[in-house]
Amino acid sequence: MNQGCLAVLLRLSGFALLLAVAAAGAWWFEGRDKYSDAGVPVSRPPAGHATPTPMVPEPEDGSGLEEIKYDLQEDVVEVGGVSAPTTAQCEVSEIPPQPRTFKCTVQYMGLRVPFRVDITDVTNASAIGLSTFRWDQRAEQLPVTRAGVHAEFWRDRTRAGDKDLRCDRIPEKTLVRPGRTNYFCYSTDDRNKHHRYAVDVRDTGLNFLTAPD
Repeated sequence: MNQGCLAVLLRLSGFALLLAVAAAGAWWFEGRDKYSDAGVPVSRPPAGHATPTPMVPEPEDGSGLEEIKYDLQEDVVEVGGVSAPTTAQCEVSEIPPQPRTFKCTVQYMGLRVPFRVDITDVTNASAIGLSTFRWDQRAEQLPVTRAGVHAEFWRDRTRAGDKDLRCDRIPEKTLVRPGRTNYFCYSTDDRNKHHRYAVDVRDTGLNFLTAPD
């Protein structure tokens, strides 16, 4: 075999090797689950499965503006996922005698969480010392904390029997609009299949929505 033929064969062999390596790499990339090592590890929270509650006492009479303030603080702590001191302030000092909308703000971990409160119905029965009212509350923004998301995701997925829990690099604390965020968490089920969940924030708490690829 002359040197020219040998050089051609060597080039062909090298090209075939490159093709084989590229094919193997493509197979590995396609077959590998891209969420298998996404995010940072989530560990067991100090409180375990216990859910956080406000550090302020619940009003004993269960009525009046203090009840609204307590409910707002309860919502904030549940969403934030961390028991921490809270205070609440409203634009009014007592329940209005007729339907009205006003704003309240909850202080939590250095964040000012804004709410809108709608008094929808007031029944004045002062003659017998009793007045009742109905209200709706709507969060304009809600807190997201890294510790809170990690804790709730751990509680949610360990109940399902998942392992290898991870979440995106979430800020230590921030405010977001209610709804689905741009943060994701990940877990592995008992069949070693990896799953991705979008972090959804509502005034009723944190949710983890199955996210498509």
